[in-house]
Amino acid sequence: MQDHIVQFSMDDVIGILESAPVRPDMISEITIAQVMNRAPMAHLSIERALKFLIRRLGLDFKEDHNLHAHLATLRGSDPNTAEYLELAFDAAVQFYNLNTNHRQLKHLRSLHTYLSVTGTAAEFEKMRYWELDQLPDPLIGRIWLSIHLEILRALREVYVHPVEQRRNTVVDRVEREVYKAMRSAADLARTASGDKESEFKDYIAWVKGHESFTDALGDAIRSGFSIGNPLMNRTAAQAYEALCRSKDPAVLYLTTSLDVLPPQPRDFIPRVEWSGAEKERTGIVKTPSGHWLGCIDRSADGLWHITPSRNGPVSVAARAKSQTDARCYLAQLLTGPATLIMDGIQKPVRLIGEKYDHIQLNYERDRAADVGVPSWTHKLEFWDTHHAIQVGQAIKVEAKDDYRDNVVNVLEGDVMDVEGHVVYVVGHDYRDLATPGDRADNGRADDS
Repeated sequence: MQDHIVQFSMDDVIGILESAPVRPDMISEITIAQVMNRAPMAHLSIERALKFLIRRLGLDFKEDHNLHAHLATLRGSDPNTAEYLELAFDAAVQFYNLNTNHRQLKHLRSLHTYLSVTGTAAEFEKMRYWELDQLPDPLIGRIWLSIHLEILRALREVYVHPVEQRRNTVVDRVEREVYKAMRSAADLARTASGDKESEFKDYIAWVKGHESFTDALGDAIRSGFSIGNPLMNRTAAQAYEALCRSKDPAVLYLTTSLDVLPPQPRDFIPRVEWSGAEKERTGIVKTPSGHWLGCIDRSADGLWHITPSRNGPVSVAARAKSQTDARCYLAQLLTGPATLIMDGIQKPVRLIGEKYDHIQLNYERDRAADVGVPSWTHKLEFWDTHHAIQVGQAIKVEAKDDYRDNVVNVLEGDVMDVEGHVVYVVGHDYRDLATPGDRADNGRADDS
C-alpha cells in the first residue's frame, strides 16, 4: 500500500507538471517565475521516492533535502537501481541534445553532479522562497524541469518493475508514442479508404523502410508530408498532428526538434543586436534601416527559436539550425520584393511588411484632400534608406501578390514626406494582372 501511495504521489506531480508546462515569455522574469514555482514540487517528489526506496532496504536516511546524498545512500545498498536511474538520466540528457561540454551545462554530465548542483537543501530553500531580487541567481539557469520529470519517470519505473525489467528510458517512451500515433492514423486511414488496400500497404512498406518510427516521422516532416500516395501523405500528417497535441514534454520536444527550417535564401541578411549576459544567445533582428523584425534565441540544444514582430499572437513561429537561417527567415517572412518606377527608371527594391502589408493601404486619409477627391496617404517602409526618393516626386511601386501569381499590387502617387526608410505617398492603389517576367517578381534586389 505504501508503494502505491508513493507511486500515486509521483504520478500526481508528473500530471501537474505536464498539464501546466512552462510557457517561455519574452520577459525572462516571467519564465523564471514559472520554473521556480514548479521546481520545488518536482524536488520534493524525487526526494520522497528516494527516501522510501532507502527505507524499503531497511536503512535510515538523513532528514534533509540533499538529493545527491540520498542517491549515494541508495547506490551503496542497491547499485542496480542507482545504475538504472543514471542510465535514464544520461538518455534524457542525450535526447534533449544538451551539450554537457558547455560551461553552463557541465553539471548535466551525471545524475550525481546534476543533483549536487540543483538538488541540495540550500538550493531547495532558494526555490521555495525565491524573490525578485534573487532572480539573477545561477541556480535558475541550471534547473531543467524536463530532466527533473525524467528522473521522476525513472523512479516510477523502479516502483513498477523489478530490476530485470527496467529498460524504459525517454527514448523508448517517445518511440512507443510515435508508433501509437502512426498506427492509429494508419488504422483510421485504412478504415476510411475502403478499396485502397494497395495504398495502405505502400504506407506500411514505407514505414518499414526506416530504422524506427521516429526516423519515419522525421522523414515525413522534412518532405512536407509528401511521401507517396495521398493516403500515405494524409496518414503521416495526421500522426504528426496527434503527437503535437501530446502532454508529454518529451514528445512535444521531438515534434519541434524534427520540424526545423530548411536552409533559407541568403539574398537579404538582416543585422542582429545581441542582449543578455551570454554571448550571442538572445538577439533582436533588424533591417539595415533599424526596423525591428523579431527576436531569435538559441536554446541549449543548439536550435534557434524565432519570434517575429508582427500583429497577432506573439509566439515562436519557427526553429532553425543556424543563426543565419533564423535571421534570413525573418527577412523572408516580414519583407518582400517590389519594383520602384521613378523618372522612367525601374529599380528593384525590398519593402517591409507581411503579405498584403508590403504596400500599406489606407494608412490615413489625406488631410489636404478636402476638395472632394478621395485621395489617400500610403506608407511605404523600405529595407534601408538607399531608395533615393525625394518629396514631390511621382512614383509607382509594384509588388507581387503573395497569394495569386498572376496579380501585382500597384501604388501610384506623389511623395508627400520622406523619413529615412519610410516614405508617405498620396495616390491610389489597385491590382493589375502580372505579365510574364513581371518586374515585381524580381526578388533579388540591390541593397535598397
